[in-house]
Parts: sequence; structure tokens; C-alpha cells
Amino acid sequence: MARILLVDDEETVLHLVRQVLESAHHDVITANSGTTALATVAGSRFDLVITDLVMPDKAGIETIIELRELHPDLPIIAMSGGGRGSATDFLDLAATLGARKTLAKPFSVKALLDAVSEVLASDGR
Repeated sequence: MARILLVDDEETVLHLVRQVLESAHHDVITANSGTTALATVAGSRFDLVITDLVMPDKAGIETIIELRELHPDLPIIAMSGGGRGSATDFLDLAATLGARKTLAKPFSVKALLDAVSEVLASDGR
């Protein structure tokens, strides 16, 4: 079981992904913005952050950069449906900035759980 921070500005995505992760016995805390995510990480310990990239307030790319500065060893999975640009472009940038795995929306339950398992296993958790 891992403690996971899930970040997305879409309530439906937060709800569905949270259900999937909790069904796999993970403890999931949600945040609806990058700003909220950074404040949440500052006050708690997490094993993994899963963040959307296209969000108002503070985009996922900015969130990843700040997370890397504050917690360089905290694993991150980035997810994106694209928004104004290509999802692939956003996801490639996220990987360059330190996301360990990327998921293009929509993704399957299996793809999500496989990515989480892979990242947690590679981190010894």
C-alpha cells in the first residue's frame, strides 16, 4: 500500500482514478490544483504523486518543476489529454523534467495500475 497524491482539476477524473487506486489498496489524497498539491506535499509524506499537466492556477509542468526542487526523490507520474497542445508534447516535457512514467488520457485501468506498480517497485516501495 502506498500513499498517493492525485492531482487533477477535473472532479470526474479525481473520483474515478481515486476509486481505481483505492481498490488496489492505496491511500489516496486528492488535490484539484498544483498550488493545493504543493501545499499538501509540504505537510505530509507521500510515496507517489500522479498529476495532470493541463490545469488552471498552476499547471502540472510547473508543479513537477517545484516538486523536483522540494522533493527530488519523490516519484511522479504525469497524465494528460493534451488541452491546447498535443498530449505527447506535454508528456514528453514532463518526462524530461523528471516524471518517471506518463499516461495519455484516456488510459485504461490496467495502464494506470501497471504504471503505479512499476514506479513504486523501481523506488523500492
